[in-house]
Amino acid sequence: MSSPPGPPGKTSSLSKIAPHIDLDGHDLPPSPAPSSPRNGRKYALSTELVYTDSKDQYGASSMPIYQSATFKQSSAGGGSEY
Repeated sequence: MSSPPGPPGKTSSLSKIAPHIDLDGHDLPPSPAPSSPRNGRKYALSTELVYTDSKDQYGASSMPIYQSATFKQSSAGGGSEY
């Protein structure tokens, strides 16, 4: 059961009370940020043209996280069981 839409520019009291539920009353997860601006707006030029000079072998724009591990051995003959 839903009420008729109100005048443009006004938010209904239902959407203020429960903005994240579907038509059946189920909770909805938060929406991710849109990948492009709404209303036909454009991002600023500095956002569109992000450029960084990186010496990373894959050309990453920021320092990537390289996962590694180092283990101490008691002798050069071999490691222990982990």
